[in-house]
Amino acid sequence: MIRDLIFAAIGSAAVAVIMHAPRKAIAYCGICGGLCYVLCNLLTDATTLFLAHVCAAFLLMLSSRALAYLLKTPSLTFLVSAIFPLVPGAGIYYCAYYLMQQDIPAFSARVMQVLTIALALAIGIVAGSAFPLAKKEVK
Repeated sequence: MIRDLIFAAIGSAAVAVIMHAPRKAIAYCGICGGLCYVLCNLLTDATTLFLAHVCAAFLLMLSSRALAYLLKTPSLTFLVSAIFPLVPGAGIYYCAYYLMQQDIPAFSARVMQVLTIALALAIGIVAGSAFPLAKKEVK
């Protein structure tokens, strides 16, 4: 699990570097991505794949909004780079592979899994963005 956390954090930080994120935000992007990935893996063992990804995306959205407020950086900086480990890239690859091999049952199963994860990520992000943040007092 520690290895997964480290690799997910490095991957998220690398995406932040590629996106030209501010230097002060790169480490936070990595930490956020690593923690959300580990949370998703822990919840996958205890619950369904759908619920695990919804919870991880919800936490990711809340943490990216909080980090955006603290570091005065757009929340998309944290969201896009930290969601990278949660996106089912291998599933999309295998969808195309099974389609080219004309293995329709395996293709159908993989497509359903990828669409389930994509829908779960979207629901978690929307739910996290609808969650109200504390407002500053105007003097």
